[in-house]
Amino acid sequence: LSSARPDLILLDVRIPEPDGYEVIRRIRREPSWAGIPVIFSTAEASVGSAAGRYQADDYLVKPFEPSELYQKIGRFLN
Repeated sequence: LSSARPDLILLDVRIPEPDGYEVIRRIRREPSWAGIPVIFSTAEASVGSAAGRYQADDYLVKPFEPSELYQKIGRFLN
């Protein structure tokens, strides 16, 4: 993120260290990155409450349909 500013971040919660929760904590702490929309992606059905707690802008539960992904991305990029 320090070399390029993406328009949106699709972040899997279960990635190797640091996990997605720690990654979003770091993103939200940095003022220049805080406004980047983040969509969590996970197989965990309970991610909805965690998404709000960690300030994710939205979430997808895997497996998901491509149309669902496009719809969520479109909310932030249109």
